[in-house]
Amino acid sequence: MSDFNKDDVITVARAMVNGFVEWDCAGSAFSDFDGYECGFCDAGKVESIKDIKHDLDCPVLVAQDILTNHKE
Repeated sequence: MSDFNKDDVITVARAMVNGFVEWDCAGSAFSDFDGYECGFCDAGKVESIKDIKHDLDCPVLVAQDILTNHKE
């Protein structure tokens, strides 16, 4: 990790955590259910963002871990 700029890593982590949610509309060619889903893993199709359960190897969980251990 010492080869990476700490501020850059935090910036990427924040972008991952803040940008993972996608809205999937019913009636589209790919879905018959309205709901939120993660853009990086198979988690989703839920009515509330809080209900998303990410796959254990999802990069959003890694980003959350980075931010949890980061002290400003």
